[in-house]
Amino acid sequence: MRILLVRHAEPQVSPTVDPRRWPLSEAGREAAGALLGRLPRTGRWVASSELKALETLQCARPDESVPVSQDDRFDEVRRIEPFDDDVVTRRRAWVDGRLDDRHRGWETPLEAAARFDEAVRDHAAAGPTLVVGSHGMVVTAWLVHARGTVAAQDAGAYWEGLGLPDVIELA
Repeated sequence: MRILLVRHAEPQVSPTVDPRRWPLSEAGREAAGALLGRLPRTGRWVASSELKALETLQCARPDESVPVSQDDRFDEVRRIEPFDDDVVTRRRAWVDGRLDDRHRGWETPLEAAARFDEAVRDHAAAGPTLVVGSHGMVVTAWLVHARGTVAAQDAGAYWEGLGLPDVIELA
């Protein structure tokens, strides 16, 4: 089974819009389109239910004959989060497993990884190649806690090193 995890491209950020509904910025659309040569022309393509992930895969697919479905189990970490200047620090702490009062009401890394893993297993049954459009924190949690591909002590640095967009290929 070949799995390609695609972190979404740069969204058009707005404090008045739910982040799950942020579309890609113009630069994000261009960057997602540049993924065309890095992704397969076939396989099962599934995005999270978040608009930025769906649009990333739609821009990156070879043509409209490649359908992109959605599954909310590939969504970013389920959380209630303020729109403020502490976003990177708060998210880095979550990825590192240093949960505190800032993460009250958030899914834990283990819960997020289990949800994501269930979706991967379900969709992987459809064929030899799976392309998943998702998000940095949940992908990192899955790579640490379900796949063991990233060591727990390296999780934060791994997450911070991901690009917008990025492709992680697993065999």
